[in-house]
Amino acid sequence: QSNAAYSVASHLANSDPATQGGGEAAITESSLIRLNWLNGSGGTYAKKATGYVYPDLENTKAWTKTTLADTKPFSAIGYYYGQEMVKRSNNTVPVGLIEAAVGGAPIGSFLPNELAEKHKTDYYRSSTQCYVTTRSNTHNGRYLYNCYLAPISRFAIAGAIWYQGESDNPESYSRAYVEIFDDFIEHLRKSHNVLRKNFPVFIVEFPTQYEKPDSFSGSWDYMETGRIRAYMGTIPSTVRNCYMSASSDIWSNKEFANAIHPACKFEQANRLAALAETIILGKSALDIAGGPTFKKFNLNADKTVATIKFNNVGNGLTTITGSTKVIGLIGLVDDPYSSNLINPRSATITDTNEITVTFPEPIRAVAYNYDTSDFYGDTLNLCNSAKMPCIAFITPFEERDLGVFEADDIIDGANGSIRYKNISYDNLLRNGDNVFATASNVFTITNYKGID
Repeated sequence: QSNAAYSVASHLANSDPATQGGGEAAITESSLIRLNWLNGSGGTYAKKATGYVYPDLENTKAWTKTTLADTKPFSAIGYYYGQEMVKRSNNTVPVGLIEAAVGGAPIGSFLPNELAEKHKTDYYRSSTQCYVTTRSNTHNGRYLYNCYLAPISRFAIAGAIWYQGESDNPESYSRAYVEIFDDFIEHLRKSHNVLRKNFPVFIVEFPTQYEKPDSFSGSWDYMETGRIRAYMGTIPSTVRNCYMSASSDIWSNKEFANAIHPACKFEQANRLAALAETIILGKSALDIAGGPTFKKFNLNADKTVATIKFNNVGNGLTTITGSTKVIGLIGLVDDPYSSNLINPRSATITDTNEITVTFPEPIRAVAYNYDTSDFYGDTLNLCNSAKMPCIAFITPFEERDLGVFEADDIIDGANGSIRYKNISYDNLLRNGDNVFATASNVFTITNYKGID
C-alpha cells in the first residue's frame, strides 16, 4: 500500500539524515543496484480492473540506475533494503528492485481473477464495467496483478517484500487475510519465477501509531491497524517460507501528524535486509534477525489458562528488562473478537519457548500487540535472547480453521483427539467419513460443527 509506495523523496523530507540513511548525499549511483517502477509512469491500461490479464507491461521504462533523480520517486523501503543488501553481501551481490505499490490498495487489488472470485474480494460494478474491492477502501479489483504482476511472470525472483494490509483491518476482512495471503503467495510461486519456485517473502510488521492528541489542531492521518497486525503476525507459522520483520520498537513519535505513514522506512529496510541476509545469503541466525513468532496455543479445560509456544527464541524467551512477567497480552472472549477484551490476571515466561497466561474468566483466544498504539518498552516487553521484539499475533479461534490435519499436529488420531492450527480438538466423533486417515497419515475432518 502507501507505506510501500512511500518514496525516497518523502523519506528525505521527514527524517533525520544523521540516523536514517544519510540524506541526499548518501544516494549515489551504484553499479550493483537497479530500479524498476512498474506502475510509476507510462501506459493507460484501459482494461484495468475488467478481469483482462495483460501479457506485457504498457509501462516500457527501462531499468534505471540509482541516480538521485531516479531514486527519489522510488519506494523508500525498497531502495534502502537494496542498499543494505549490497552492503551485507560485501558488495558482491547485485540487486534488482521492482516496485508494484499503490496507496490504499487492499489485498483484493493484488489477486488474480481466480483467487478474487474464490475469496469474494470484489464485485462487478456494471455502471463502470470494472471490479471494485469490498474492503475498507473502494479500490480497483485485481488490477495490480493483471496489469503489473502477470506480465513479469518469467522474471527470476529472489524474494518479495510485502508491506500491505492496512485496508484489510476490519474484523471480517482481517480474519480471512492469512488464508487469502497464503493462496496468493502459493499462486505466485507456481505461476512466477523461472528459477526459485519457493522464493521467500519478507513481511513488514505494522509499527506503532498514535491517535491525534487533544492539543493538536491540524489534520492527523491515522488508521487502526492493530487487529490486522496481529492476524498477519501468524503468517510465519502458517505460510511456508514467510518471515516478518519486527517494528514494535522502531517508531514512538506521538507528535507525527502523518501517523499512518511513520518516517521509519530506513530502520524497517534494515530489519528486512537482516532477514534476507539470513534466508537468502545464509549468514547469521534467524533468531538474531527476527523476533519470536507464534507457534502453538492450548487452553485448559475451563479456558482460563492459555499456554503459548514460540519459534525464534534464541537461547530463550525473555523481556526487555529480563523479568519473567510479560505485558502486552489481551484475552478475547466473544466472536467477533474485538467486541469483548479482558486483561490477563498474570502472564509469565514458564519455559524456554513458552509463556503461560491466566485470565479471570474463560477466553477463546489471546492476542499480543493488538492495540495500534502498543509500543515495545512501554506496553510490550516480550523478546528473544537477542532482544529482538516478539512479533504481534492472535491465536486461532478454537471452533474455526478446520481442514487438513498434518501428521506433526496429531496427538492421538485413533482416539479422535487431534491438534490442528495449534489447537487441540478432543472427542471428535468418527461417524462415517467425518474422520479418516490417508496413506500419508494426514487426517481430514469434514463437516465438523458445520464447517467443511
